[in-house]
Amino acid sequence: MKTRTRQKGSALIVAMVFLIILTLLGMSTMTTSRTELRMANNTQIANLAFQAAESGIELMLDTTSLKSQLTTDTNQAYDQSYQLDAQGVTNSLTATTSTVFKAQGIAAGYSVDTPALHFQITSTGTSGGGGEAQHIQGFFVIGASDN
Repeated sequence: MKTRTRQKGSALIVAMVFLIILTLLGMSTMTTSRTELRMANNTQIANLAFQAAESGIELMLDTTSLKSQLTTDTNQAYDQSYQLDAQGVTNSLTATTSTVFKAQGIAAGYSVDTPALHFQITSTGTSGGGGEAQHIQGFFVIGASDN
């Protein structure tokens, strides 16, 4: 009978240990889920900023008066800013572009001695939430020269 008396209450201690273990496991899962949610949000903000930078380049190249605005002066840039609207996006998206002359040369893949001017667009896209991305793209104006 003495062994039975000593075992009273051991089930309570085992149950409490399991309860503590399950509580710690639940808290760890909640912390991990919260961190993954923040990471997904940061990735979305960065992706929106990258897409804004890409849109800035697209809009700059689509400008009808772009050719008349370009200059072969290496110290002068053609700057443009765009406010972008994205369906379903509550954060503001902007793109700021700067186009500069890089060099004059011969256009690759064209007939002999076809002149070309090389320009470079640097586009910086921003999204609400602090996302920022920069994209640089070059382009040629074929058949043009700085003369």
